[in-house]
Amino acid sequence: MSRCLITLALRVALLMVAFSSAVQAETAITFNSWAGGNRGDFIVGYAFDTTVPLTVTDVGKFDFSPAGLDEAAQVAIWNDTTGEVLVSATVPAGTAGLLDSGTYYTPVTPTSLLPGRYVIGTQTFAGGEPFAFDANINTGTGVSWVEGRFNFDNALMPPTTAHHDSGSYFGSNFKYTLGDNIEIFSLTTRQIVQRDDQNTVTLLIEGTVAGSSTCIEVRAMPVTGYSGTATSWTLIAETVGDDTFFGSLDVSAGWYVIEVRGMDGGAQVTSTSVNRVGVGDVFITAGQSNSANYGSPRQSAHDDRVSARTSASSNSWQHATDPQPIATGSGGSPWPQLGDLLVKNNGVPVGFISVGVGSTRADQWIPGTSNYDDRLKVAMTSLIDYGGFKAILWHQGESDSIAGTSSADYAVCLQQIIAQSRTDAGWHVPWGVALASYHPASSMANEAQVIAGQQSVIDGDALVFEGAFTDDFYTLG
Repeated sequence: MSRCLITLALRVALLMVAFSSAVQAETAITFNSWAGGNRGDFIVGYAFDTTVPLTVTDVGKFDFSPAGLDEAAQVAIWNDTTGEVLVSATVPAGTAGLLDSGTYYTPVTPTSLLPGRYVIGTQTFAGGEPFAFDANINTGTGVSWVEGRFNFDNALMPPTTAHHDSGSYFGSNFKYTLGDNIEIFSLTTRQIVQRDDQNTVTLLIEGTVAGSSTCIEVRAMPVTGYSGTATSWTLIAETVGDDTFFGSLDVSAGWYVIEVRGMDGGAQVTSTSVNRVGVGDVFITAGQSNSANYGSPRQSAHDDRVSARTSASSNSWQHATDPQPIATGSGGSPWPQLGDLLVKNNGVPVGFISVGVGSTRADQWIPGTSNYDDRLKVAMTSLIDYGGFKAILWHQGESDSIAGTSSADYAVCLQQIIAQSRTDAGWHVPWGVALASYHPASSMANEAQVIAGQQSVIDGDALVFEGAFTDDFYTLG
């Protein structure tokens, strides 16, 4: 089959829905109240953890008055493990600094803090500005309070003595952006992307980055214990800054962790990854009954590489466990077991998009119906930017045998659906058509008409292959 290529128009559309704007600074610690204030020759501050990369933009000194700082004071941030000074500035006396929630701030050279533990401290002087203790605090995004700290001295140094009351010895603070944050929005966990005839795919890598990154690199690493071919780090975007990036990476069939990192001057400043992304085969399943979760018992794929998409239109996936998402029933389906068999036979991940609707006739799936327009067509077109799909699997016929549909009428309906699917997909979509007609409310004569209609479509189209014969399963739906 031909793999659908990503168009320039699609990339432009994706960029239009992404964002690219200046990042507003956030305050590390905010507080609602405090028990009192002390003054003296102290270095006061607090230890904190960062859980995501941050960029420090300002440091500040708490104004207890608040009527302006009595004295200028140095504020610094240190690496709590090495003692290295990372940020240092003097907050001026009076009201020259930027006042925000009781603290005067002064800007610093933007400085990145990778996830880890740090300590901030500031000077207080005898007879000078008091500092708060036992403050009721809140922390900003990506910042976690560890403990208040102090030293009995006024020479600038990292405060080392712990004071464990929540919010204690609150004298210094800082502002930051979630700089050097990076996100991918073109790939999701457990997603399956359709491989091409060469057993590869060009993965679209789209995302946003904020901070000091000057270029974006990406690589694919096989999930431990599974097949795949690792790639080297590949440059996909340069001169990024606070912006949206896009690029691509050629990846062979397999089960991967897709890693993306932001670089600045040869140093990694931020990174992210999407775990369990498969390059393999994607099938859209449609019809009624067993196709739509009306079988029994419920099934769950044993192989980790079998996925099911959770929406006809959006790119979210889960492990293939019944009932299959999107389809209308609440019971079991054949798709998890089929996925296991295909993975075992072909050695590549498999994904299903199950849009079946219980108790539907073939004419309820022709173009112009909600089943076709809102389910089957949407599923097909949503895969254009993800390599397309392998085939559509059709399991339907029970309701037509009850209705007494003739073989000719059934064939015309199914041929119309297949023809329109190829027009909407833009390529000659293969179809797998099951031989399914049995229902206890029907007759053998009616069932024979449906089977004959299905067989005539199979025999008359080189790209329609015969699926399973399921009439001896005697499953209602």
